[in-house]
Amino acid sequence: MPNTYTIDSGNVARKAHTVWAIDSGGVARKAKKIWVIDSGGVARLVFQPQITFGIVTGSTGSFHGYSLSGSFGTINSVNGLDAGLTIDSWEDNTSTTKTTLIVVGFAVNPGSSFFIDITMDGINTLTSASATYSYASGTAQWVWSGVLASFGSSGTSHSIVINR
Repeated sequence: MPNTYTIDSGNVARKAHTVWAIDSGGVARKAKKIWVIDSGGVARLVFQPQITFGIVTGSTGSFHGYSLSGSFGTINSVNGLDAGLTIDSWEDNTSTTKTTLIVVGFAVNPGSSFFIDITMDGINTLTSASATYSYASGTAQWVWSGVLASFGSSGTSHSIVINR
């Protein structure tokens, strides 16, 4: 997907991470996606907010991936995550065949559709709609049963993209 840029007051192009649109009631809303019609009449996606990060796989027992609270794996280069939020876990449990994403720091329940999908290394895509979602006390959790993100052995690096 091409990058979307805005021009700041100093006439410098800046990559857009958040785009706002005004709805029919005059209320500013965060845009989820922006489509344009090209000269051939084809709709093209030109903006979709993303959260990106890298992890280095760690393990403890049947858990593999990254977990801040579980003290295994490492996370780096987190971009696009709303202020105040932290990715607590992105992990597989090989004994129960489940993959879990936990994000902490929400002031209110973001709902299961906080994101559209999550992709690891450009191949393993899981949708928020296919997860079991729960929320309590600022912590949102998505669990995919019968699915493993396949983190591999400890020390393996991965790139993750969460489309919002």
